[in-house]
Amino acid sequence: ASISFIGLFAVFGSIYQSARIFDEKLRQNTFADGTNMLIRRAATVEIVTERLRKDFSTLPAGFVIVLENTDLGAFGAYQSAFQYIYNTDDFDVINSTDVIYDDGEWYFKTQTSDPQYLHPDQVVVYELTGDDIVRITLNDLPAHSLVP
Repeated sequence: ASISFIGLFAVFGSIYQSARIFDEKLRQNTFADGTNMLIRRAATVEIVTERLRKDFSTLPAGFVIVLENTDLGAFGAYQSAFQYIYNTDDFDVINSTDVIYDDGEWYFKTQTSDPQYLHPDQVVVYELTGDDIVRITLNDLPAHSLVP
């Protein structure tokens, strides 16, 4: 009897704690471990994809989505969450730290890509702030320049 009580206590305690962490969304105050990080990532995916769906029913070829203050790992390998939503992989999703401004030009370079210039009409920039996502411009990003 006491073993089943302990088992029930553990299950209900876990459910309660998971609900509490999920409700915190990105303002995490509760101790985080592997499972809690997955919950935070799920909240990130929900916030970002909801906004993208609202702003874009489709993405034009070559489009670039820049995310500020966002864990790109939340969206799966090769940003598969976005590929699933838009049924294409003809776009890039990059972290704002990969965006560089130099000599009047914007471009991005990741560890796996050569420098690619950004055309302002083909770029959208979002900043995650708390549990909200705000659309900003390239000029609102911190200046990441090649010149030290």
